[in-house]
Amino acid sequence: MNVRETEVVELAQLKPQFTSNPKEITPITACRFDPRFCYSIRRPANVTPDTPVLVVIHGNMRSLERTRDAFTDFTRWNDCIVIAPLFPVGVLGDDNKDGFKFLLEGEIRYDLVLLAIVEEVTTRLGLTATQFGLFGFAGGAQFTNRFMLLHASRLWAASIAAPGSVTLLDFEKTWWLGVADLEARFGTTVNLDALRSLPIQLLVGTADVDPGTDETSLSWVPNGRDAGETAYARLQSLSESLVEQDISPEFCLVPRKGHELLDLVDSAKYFFRRSLEKVRTTHASPTQDHLQNREDFDDQF
Repeated sequence: MNVRETEVVELAQLKPQFTSNPKEITPITACRFDPRFCYSIRRPANVTPDTPVLVVIHGNMRSLERTRDAFTDFTRWNDCIVIAPLFPVGVLGDDNKDGFKFLLEGEIRYDLVLLAIVEEVTTRLGLTATQFGLFGFAGGAQFTNRFMLLHASRLWAASIAAPGSVTLLDFEKTWWLGVADLEARFGTTVNLDALRSLPIQLLVGTADVDPGTDETSLSWVPNGRDAGETAYARLQSLSESLVEQDISPEFCLVPRKGHELLDLVDSAKYFFRRSLEKVRTTHASPTQDHLQNREDFDDQF
């Protein structure tokens, strides 16, 4: 036996630390609710009805695959499905790069688009989950901040990483600086009880000097930078507004790191792992409907 044959034998004897799945990643798929938007998912090898869901929202560059794949190890080791939506620039033909960050753009309600995507995935996979975790970086952090204020009861945890602007839990300021006119704009009110029970992470690198949203944005409103000139200052303002309502977010600073997804994501994954341990519950074994949905999903992709 030569050296190369020996190497092949040794490699063949290696055992994987987790079960692999050739369909671990789906193609980028149009949302049935609104095909202008799409998503891709990562899933663990074994999906059961109680498999939890984590949604990860890209930043301004719309790096769907990079954001999704940053959670590859989290998917595998925590048996969690990761959904990565894509919200393109200029959906209404006006080159607006910021619409999704503020949930509302023309007739588009981005929060409802996301809820439709989550429902589509959970239905296809036969999941029982009614809540999901939500992570956002930069522009995605703005989305996460605002979605959390509207739909706290739908989340089991939220991580807001390096936002370019924030919406404070301020009942005196109107949208998007605060939430005074939330019901008029979105037909809902802030659920303070749900926010108080929601694990919230505010995450930023200590070297982050990204300027954030400014007057060039099509979504700009006067006094839009009052919350702070840096992501750190903006998260401080957000934290203070939450604490005033007896909400206790975790403030996580990553030393010597700037405005970069991969420098922050490990801290987010640690936060979600701790949160997930608290929300896992025991469910019944897979039903026939669940198995059929899984087969249909595998056949499609």
